[in-house]
Amino acid sequence: MKYDAMRRVLIFLAALCLLAAMTGCKQVRIITKTARLMRSTVTLPEKISCVHEGEIFPMPDSLRAKTKFIVFVDSTSCSKCRISRFVRYGDMFRLSAETQAFVPILLLSTTKSEQQEIIEHLQQIELPFPVYLDMDHTFAEANPLMTADWRLHSVTVDGTGKVLLPGDPVENGKLMDLFRREIIDKP
Repeated sequence: MKYDAMRRVLIFLAALCLLAAMTGCKQVRIITKTARLMRSTVTLPEKISCVHEGEIFPMPDSLRAKTKFIVFVDSTSCSKCRISRFVRYGDMFRLSAETQAFVPILLLSTTKSEQQEIIEHLQQIELPFPVYLDMDHTFAEANPLMTADWRLHSVTVDGTGKVLLPGDPVENGKLMDLFRREIIDKP
């Protein structure tokens, strides 16, 4: 029990140091936000649709109990622009398939008026991995700590939603090393 608590503190401190190094003069605010996020729980909306291989279907409930690497794209962002950058997560999907240690969730929250257009766009471009849609636009409301800062729009959580690691390891080599140690190689 003490080992797990110490390990969690070390992960937390390492993540804080990485985020602080990336933020410059606004480091105190991001450290505070990250600390609050690390003590929180991230919940996925009840109604999530998945677009994969040209098809649309509900997200399998089996994914809720797994460790998840969640990348959230808010409706205030240009959804098509962000979708065009999803290819950079291909390695995360390959790592997930190889290790079975986590599931990548690329979660788009679009406005109701934009949903059908985004679904059609995803069906046309046929990404080699699934993209999930927050159909009722409730993720941001349920997870205000995660959406408080764009640097926290990516997070890894366990099957209960407990935050394991904040940030996007695809964006930062040191964070990827930490992700591999704590999520992939974890005893």
